[in-house]
Amino acid sequence: MDPEQEPQPREITIPINPGAMLKWFSFIVLLLAVFFIGRFSAGFGDGATAAVVAVEEVAEEVAAAEPEPEPEPEVIAEAEPEPEPDPEPEPEPEPEPESENILTAYTAKVTIGLEDLDAEWFGSWGKVHGFNLALKNDEPGTVQPATLSMLMQGYGDTEKEVVLADDLLSIKSGETKIAPVKVTGGFSYHPKTVGNLEKARIQLLLRDAAGTIIKSFSEQMPLPGE
Repeated sequence: MDPEQEPQPREITIPINPGAMLKWFSFIVLLLAVFFIGRFSAGFGDGATAAVVAVEEVAEEVAAAEPEPEPEPEVIAEAEPEPEPDPEPEPEPEPEPESENILTAYTAKVTIGLEDLDAEWFGSWGKVHGFNLALKNDEPGTVQPATLSMLMQGYGDTEKEVVLADDLLSIKSGETKIAPVKVTGGFSYHPKTVGNLEKARIQLLLRDAAGTIIKSFSEQMPLPGE
């Protein structure tokens, strides 16, 4: 005997799926039944019809045995982000009005008016406390009064400061402004010094910040007294 051993037959394993074999076997039987029924249907009459019905029932059972396809996963659409609202346009700044020329030289076209003199009599002497000052600007530019001085007949060059209201510190061309003003400390007077109190002369000097006289005013008016 040859020392080399004879090769042993190898085992081959074939997996068998009984369900799949039954499905295909039933399908083949169905095809054969349809084939033979078609050939002999003319000669068998009602029997052929019954056979057809039986074949249809088998076909329904085969179809029922087929596994249902798995449903496809539902795709959830992502919500699109809402568009951001357009930013509101910023309002355009209003154009600044053109500044008017501020005058430093004057042509006597500013008018001064003294109204409603506030004066008090104390038995033998009196005092002027204030009055309403009216300023009209007919100059070709803005005037900016800074100080106002008051002088009275009989008191020489004695000047009393009059405090200007804020509204009178800048007057554009063509404007007229009226505001009450106060005499700092009041202006005391005596009939023997002034003379005729019915026609006492009062003078006003309106100056700008540089001390330049914008306009002077002089007028006779009655003062309270004896």
